[in-house]
Amino acid sequence: MAYNHPLNSRSRRVAAALLLCGALLFLVLLGPLHQDSATTQAVASSSAPSQTQSTPPPVIATAPPQDGHGLVPIIDAIEMEKPDVCLGEENLVTVHAHTAGHAEDGYLHYRGAVGAGQFLVFRGQPPEPDQSGRPTAVRTEPIGVFGKANAAVYSQAAFRVKDCKVDHKLLVQYAVLPNTTAEFAFTALLVPFGTPVPFKAVRYEWDFGAGNVVNTTEPQATHDFTERLHAHLFESFLITVTAIDASGKRLVGRTGLELPSHYFYNLQTHHMVTLLVRMTPRMPQMDANGVVTQSYRLWHFDPQPVQVTEIFKREVTVESLYENPSVGTGHRTEVKAQQVPDIRSVLGTTVIPPSGIEFTFKLDTTQSPLVAIDYHIAGVTSTGLRVRGQFALMRPPIPPTREHHIPITDPVLKAKIERAQELTGHEVITAEELARLEKEGRFDDLKPTKPQPETTPPVAARPEAVAPGHP
Repeated sequence: MAYNHPLNSRSRRVAAALLLCGALLFLVLLGPLHQDSATTQAVASSSAPSQTQSTPPPVIATAPPQDGHGLVPIIDAIEMEKPDVCLGEENLVTVHAHTAGHAEDGYLHYRGAVGAGQFLVFRGQPPEPDQSGRPTAVRTEPIGVFGKANAAVYSQAAFRVKDCKVDHKLLVQYAVLPNTTAEFAFTALLVPFGTPVPFKAVRYEWDFGAGNVVNTTEPQATHDFTERLHAHLFESFLITVTAIDASGKRLVGRTGLELPSHYFYNLQTHHMVTLLVRMTPRMPQMDANGVVTQSYRLWHFDPQPVQVTEIFKREVTVESLYENPSVGTGHRTEVKAQQVPDIRSVLGTTVIPPSGIEFTFKLDTTQSPLVAIDYHIAGVTSTGLRVRGQFALMRPPIPPTREHHIPITDPVLKAKIERAQELTGHEVITAEELARLEKEGRFDDLKPTKPQPETTPPVAARPEAVAPGHP
């Protein structure tokens, strides 16, 4: 899954503006809104702007919850880092809000033209003309705060864009890692902007919030947010990376990130505690003897240990995944769940403390035809809440060979794979590695060309792993 919004920046801005206009129309129809005194807006500004280039005051507009219940959020402050910025310069806007009596603060989430979350990182762009078509130096960005049942309040952040440019921009890109729910790969992209001279970083400092600082010599880092996704329906994070060159000069780039909590949702909606799972390695791997070894950690956020009462398993075969032509189209072998009589034979215990338990499974693919074994756990907390969790032991996909492969005919893709082999030293290149190198700009010089006839067939693989052709 991905958390970048599919719309481009301009489209998101228009969509947010439409929401704001709709909320304002709602106010016009209902008349003046009598607001709680706590809804005053604070837009940080070190000095008052001139009359001709003044930033407009925040406008607060509310919209009713969609299904008739849910407290409308109260915006306490829109904290803006800078009253004015140059073109390409970052401007961090932090939104502070609550609900009446803090009763539904756990449901608060935020939206802006640049993304989602409490931390919105805007960047100086040429302001658009005002309603009369005259140029303006003030850029206004709509912001929405949403609560339970999508009860909403809208406001805005406004800042001036000066006639200047920053020398460099540091863009922070991210993507969720496969086979995880909240572990992300981050990439720092240095872009010359006001000068053609590149910024040559020798090291990077990554701050993922709450004191999680990592130092790297490459423009990549990974971080797992799972341990922090349980107290609210959405959690907001500010990711900061500092690039440092050989002289000690520092360049900072930031991005906001808002992640959903399935744990919170299941607890509040279904009164159920969810068991979380982390697998090591993240993707199944098979050794030279055909044995898959997978380690697991299961844990939860309930304050007391939970009792496991039942475990069911489903043994998945190739026949259960694909249609069997011999018995007609649409027929698959049905896989029924079987109850495991001895819980300890799987987990080694029947009690899971908040800190979790760890165990290891093995699958000998030379002796077993199974593709995967799915385990489903049921239990109960000390207060009577249901407990549910699941994990799987899987056979990895068969790697490509010269005899068994899907040919690659795209010359650019072949060139990327061969480049990736040189950079990583790996014989087989995964799609994940290709995506990472693409983000780093390692393939920028590879341009599409007209395909040439192949003298020998190229080698490819399944989507999980690809290998290059051999000229």
